[in-house]
Amino acid sequence: MNARQRNRLMNLNRVLIFVLTSGGLLLDGLQIADLLCTLALLVWLWLPLCTRLEVHLASSFKNFR
Repeated sequence: MNARQRNRLMNLNRVLIFVLTSGGLLLDGLQIADLLCTLALLVWLWLPLCTRLEVHLASSFKNFR
């Protein structure tokens, strides 16, 4: 599996987890806590990507100086 296929599979997995979790939250009834849970889910799912971006930006800034 090449990097492009792996990234696609990871994104598909993230979307599937988000959709199923959101569907479960909505079936329970819409509450204010659902918004917080959804935001926490988004941060948790995309945290590795955000961390990778942060490291890349920090290293490029360090090289720029």
